[in-house]
Amino acid sequence: MDSADIDGYTGPWIQFENESKSAKPSAEEMEEIEAFMAKKKRFGKKTEKEEIEERATIHIEDVYDYQGRSFLHCPHDLDVSLKADYTPNKCFLPKRVIHTYTGHSKALTAIRWFPRSAHLFLSCSMDSKIKLWEVYKERRCVITYLGHKQAVRDINFNRKGDRFISCGYDRYMKLWDTETGQCIKRFTNRKVAYCVKFNTD
Repeated sequence: MDSADIDGYTGPWIQFENESKSAKPSAEEMEEIEAFMAKKKRFGKKTEKEEIEERATIHIEDVYDYQGRSFLHCPHDLDVSLKADYTPNKCFLPKRVIHTYTGHSKALTAIRWFPRSAHLFLSCSMDSKIKLWEVYKERRCVITYLGHKQAVRDINFNRKGDRFISCGYDRYMKLWDTETGQCIKRFTNRKVAYCVKFNTD
């Protein structure tokens, strides 16, 4: 095409006379694309629709005392005062191991004390489990919470301690009932949450 012809000049990108245009892949290319997508779907990550069923296992028989109070209730039959406003006269550095808790099969990622009384504590681990433990008396594992497909990254109680929230590498945050082990609600933003906490307001 002559460049002097201003109206008819199309530049160096004009197609050849025997060149054909195609708006979609050829049959051979479509086969390659379909094979690739099938392989990606087969080996790709599971979608968040494939949710794990939450459950809890209670390991103690005496869930309630003779007055009908659960293990969340602050005990009063100890040789220490667990009142929030109590301040000991003297504090000492620990010099010996009092007790070693065993139950998780992988490394721990967080430990949280029960609010105010600290007569219980929560632990979460890379084994995807959350456990509630006694601090005094028999120091038993009270309950195990299962609901994350991957390692649990963080946990936190609310003010009362009757609820706690967890987050894991499965991109889920879950709200739990501490006493019953029921998962009340689950949240996800499709990102890994590294810490989680209740708003104090």
